[in-house]
Amino acid sequence: MSRGLADSVKAVERITTRIESGQGALGALTKDEDFARDLKALTSRLSDVAGRLQRGEGTAGKLLQDEALFKKLDGTFSRLDAMLARLERGEGTMGKLLQDDELHQNLNAALKDLHDLLAQVKSDPRKYLRVKLSLF
Repeated sequence: MSRGLADSVKAVERITTRIESGQGALGALTKDEDFARDLKALTSRLSDVAGRLQRGEGTAGKLLQDEALFKKLDGTFSRLDAMLARLERGEGTMGKLLQDDELHQNLNAALKDLHDLLAQVKSDPRKYLRVKLSLF
């Protein structure tokens, strides 16, 4: 038992020596004033943020404290989930467009035809457009 206690005391002494010499994170904290000051400032800012959250300030604070806002967002996300489920099942125009490759290909072909037609109209507008102006 005394052997184990002696080993423990030596281990504690080694740890203490490392800390006192500035080794490791804890040693750096005790020796590096800038690090200690930065850590203190960070802790202060985190405490400020936590206080603002508890008081319901800011967007996140309102979300945590305002039950009506939470319910509204929850309802919005529920509707969004339902809409995405319909899209995945191929329901509605957008769902069909997402799920039906043939419809997608037909729309692409129609758009290509429209693009070609517009190019032809631009190249020879008199062939497609007739404008009649009359005065009186």
